[in-house]
Amino acid sequence: MVQRLIQAQIDAGHGKEGFARIIESIKHPG
Repeated sequence: MVQRLIQAQIDAGHGKEGFARIIESIKHPG
């Protein structure tokens, strides 16, 4: 699930920035 979200962010062209945002959203949901 998480892996799929990360891959979606990378595919969207956000790269590491998108990855960082994904991690933050996981750490601080809502």
